[in-house]
Amino acid sequence: MAEDADVGRSTVHKFITAGTTPHPRIRRLLALWYLRRAAGVHELEIIRPYACALDVLLGDVPEPLVQTVTLNVLRSIGEAFPPDGEHEAPRWLEAIRRRRVGWMLGDP
Repeated sequence: MAEDADVGRSTVHKFITAGTTPHPRIRRLLALWYLRRAAGVHELEIIRPYACALDVLLGDVPEPLVQTVTLNVLRSIGEAFPPDGEHEAPRWLEAIRRRRVGWMLGDP
C-alpha cells in the first residue's frame, strides 16, 4: 500500500498505529490512493468523503435551502462531464445524488 500510494512504509505504519499525524501532503497522497482503490469498495464508503465535503460546503446554508443548493451543486458538477465528452463523471456523483437527494425527497 505504501509503495502504491508513493509514501514511505514507516510513514504509513506510524499513521496506522496512531504514532503520528501525517503532513498534509502525505494525507493527500493517502486520500488519493484510497480514491483510486475505491472501485471495489461499497458505495457508502465511496461517497463518504464527498458527502462530508458537501456537508462542509452547505454548513451555513439555511435548512429550507439545503435541498435546492445540494441539487444545484451536484447538477453543476455533472454538467462538467457531458455524455459525449472524453471524461466520465465520477462514480460517486450518481451514488451521492441517488442517496442524498433521494433521502431529502423522501424516496426509500
